[in-house]
Amino acid sequence: QGRRVDYALDQSGGMSVVVFNQTFDGSGTLTQYCETDYAMDMPASSTSPYYGLSHLQLTALQNVRHYKDSSNHPQVQTLVRNDYTYNPAGIRVSNQIRSQGLNTDGTPVVDASGNPVFTGRTEVYGYDNSNQLTSVDYGDGQAQSYSFVSKPDAYWRCYTLFASSELQRG
Repeated sequence: QGRRVDYALDQSGGMSVVVFNQTFDGSGTLTQYCETDYAMDMPASSTSPYYGLSHLQLTALQNVRHYKDSSNHPQVQTLVRNDYTYNPAGIRVSNQIRSQGLNTDGTPVVDASGNPVFTGRTEVYGYDNSNQLTSVDYGDGQAQSYSFVSKPDAYWRCYTLFASSELQRG
């Protein structure tokens, strides 16, 4: 069976929507599919006074599943949503990750009013004065630290050694 993936681009040529895992019935009617939505920090309308004033940063990424319930009514379930924030230098400082839980029968968890129930965590990124990543707090009790070589010519030395070894091989 062939697989079909559809892509949509925004006005700047960036990815805006991907539709995948499409299922069709015997008559060719789309019955369910997954969709990824990409939100960038650029205003959607070229008539906006802020249009073009963008870092072209990803501000949100959302994966949803479209399907029909047992009564054949269209439903949408958010599988996962990431919301990103950046500092004024354009460096990502956080990632809020949320997902909608599933009941044991595979239906999405909702509250008494029928609203989706989400669980999640927030990742927070730390940087040094040179804007190098120094830490990640994953928001689930896990964290990671990074350190960098303090010699400004360390990368040059590595490159020089690599270049000379390449010359010796030839």
